[in-house]
Parts: sequence; C-alpha cells; structure tokens
Amino acid sequence: KLVNNLFYWAVNQSIFQRALGAKNLAEGQKGALLAGVFKTIGVFYLVLPGVIAYHLYGGHIQNAETVYPRLIVDFLPNALIGVYAAILF
Repeated sequence: KLVNNLFYWAVNQSIFQRALGAKNLAEGQKGALLAGVFKTIGVFYLVLPGVIAYHLYGGHIQNAETVYPRLIVDFLPNALIGVYAAILF
C-alpha cells in the first residue's frame, strides 16, 4: 500500500508538470507545494462525509453504499436535493 501511495503522490501529473514548467527552482517548489495543498482538499469531500455518517449513525449501517445518499436525504432540504442530484449527474 505504501508503494502505491508514494507512486501516486510522487508521479502525479499535476505536481510533476508544475515542477517541470517552472521558471526556476523556487517557482517549481511553490507550484509543487500548491498542487499538494490542492490534493489534500480531497480528504474533506471524500473522507469527511463517511466520518460524519459513522458519528451520526454509529455501527448501525447495513450497506456502506447507501450512507452518502442517506446523509443527503436526511440533511438537505427537499428543494436542494434535486439541485444536488443535478450537480452530481
């Protein structure tokens, strides 16, 4: 697992291109750091809903695939559920 993660983080196209397309070393380092910060934002929309669902529903989740839709239905107003579905699709 560690080797796969190192490969993904080290050879990711956006980070790699920012380093190669920079004017100098300092700009390349700034670009790589910025791309890394953008990659960590993914944790908030990928992992955080699962943590919230586990905290709210506890261990009473039968099927893990239904957790995210259940969160949406339970916490979004009815008018926004359709808008959110349109955004997802």
